[in-house]
Amino acid sequence: MKPFDRLMVVGRLVAILSALSACGLVEDLRTVTVSTDWEEFEVDASSFGLSGTLPRVDCTSDQTLCDQVTCPASEDYTCAAKCLAGACALDGAVEKGEPVDLSGQIPDSASSVLESVELDSIIYNVMKNTFNTATPEVELLVGPDETGGIAKATRLGVLPSLPVGSGEVNEAFPLEAAGSQALRGFVLNYKTPFRIYAKSALTFVGGQPVPAGLLKLRVKAKFRVRVF
Repeated sequence: MKPFDRLMVVGRLVAILSALSACGLVEDLRTVTVSTDWEEFEVDASSFGLSGTLPRVDCTSDQTLCDQVTCPASEDYTCAAKCLAGACALDGAVEKGEPVDLSGQIPDSASSVLESVELDSIIYNVMKNTFNTATPEVELLVGPDETGGIAKATRLGVLPSLPVGSGEVNEAFPLEAAGSQALRGFVLNYKTPFRIYAKSALTFVGGQPVPAGLLKLRVKAKFRVRVF
């Protein structure tokens, strides 16, 4: 192709792109839809190392009696003993994290030139609920993919407690502003994996039966990413 012909082709391309821009079509070409995989979490009462009814230890007059109450050896449930309403209780939480890697979803040509990230939606799906009591609330957080990263994580929001016998649930996630901003920041820095964490606070009081059952849920986030 002769130089003059090349100039003619370039000129035509510029004219076409200008027309597309005026119609708002170039904006669409600059938008990439990105979503996390379904991130699954479980709260399994059988993993707490507890069953039946906790022995009741009255601590009304001496709270140091609770120092003799030990937490079960469990990888999922970490706790400490405390005096609560006159009885020793185990107060703790279940914490889990799932890594998220979006690097394979962003085109190579967009490397390091993300202009903005808009959160399209976050949904959660309760896949199974066999708890014999109302389920605990589940707090979701986003933070770095590192050991102890949950301590640096920002709360995305809280999934409400479910009543006994509730079936499958598909709902939009009630996202908090700070969590939304933190999540967008991690997506903008998409080359660095991050984690979505789930945390449930669980307190078991002596003299009361320990709940049994399994809560299995999953969460998915979808974004619209604009590139230069």
